[in-house]
Amino acid sequence: MIKSICLGTVQFGKDYGISNKNGQTEKKEVFRILDYCAKKGVKWLDTAENYGESQIILGEYLKLNPNTFKIQSKIGTKSTSSTLTTNFLKTLDQLNIDFLDSYLIHSYEKFVEEDDSFLDQLLKLKRNGS
Repeated sequence: MIKSICLGTVQFGKDYGISNKNGQTEKKEVFRILDYCAKKGVKWLDTAENYGESQIILGEYLKLNPNTFKIQSKIGTKSTSSTLTTNFLKTLDQLNIDFLDSYLIHSYEKFVEEDDSFLDQLLKLKRNGS
């Protein structure tokens, strides 16, 4: 059973995908897609620091249409335990939101590379209600 449907947004921010013949989706089209998804009951959007302009474009939409979607983002591959909080706050700012519904670790290698300090920073953000 599927509980939720989540729309991936990487092509909203960059030219991505082996079968992508059209490049990055234009902002006007992104807004049309998001309006359609909202009408059809899609509740989740998946984005990431590494998705180019995706979070900025989504933030423009969310500023006009607050509380339309639940947002999950992913920690960027260049984030370290010392930059994680700054990058997280930048994500919130770009998305024009106060909190993320889910924050994913994009790669296992990044997680173990930083030892427990990475997880400690994530748990601190969660405890602080960010």
